Amino acid sequence: MKLVSGMCIAVAVVFLPFAYLEFDFQHDGLMMKTAMDLASGQRIFRDTFTQYGPLSSWIQALALVVFGVKATVLKTLSILALTTAIGFFCMSWRYFLSSRELIVSVVLWGSFAYFFH
Repeated sequence: MKLVSGMCIAVAVVFLPFAYLEFDFQHDGLMMKTAMDLASGQRIFRDTFTQYGPLSSWIQALALVVFGVKATVLKTLSILALTTAIGFFCMSWRYFLSSRELIVSVVLWGSFAYFFH
């Protein structure tokens, strides 16, 4: 379990600084607009559009209501989602891989990050 939590912390430390470097108007703007619309009481698929499905938009709208309407809230929520995902990956990969192979797998997974392109 220490290895899994270590991998989660490592992913958060590596990804977090890059999350705030730029605002992608195509992806981040679409997610921000949908979350803002839902937070203001509009209905999904009637008043606003989402291309990723309703659950992520509702979670992001809740985050905007709780923490304020800022792009950094959605960026931080994205990092939290990535950290949670790698935690689940590590827990499942742990059954099939050794510790070294698990670390290599996480490094390879992280090498496909958007900020390396």
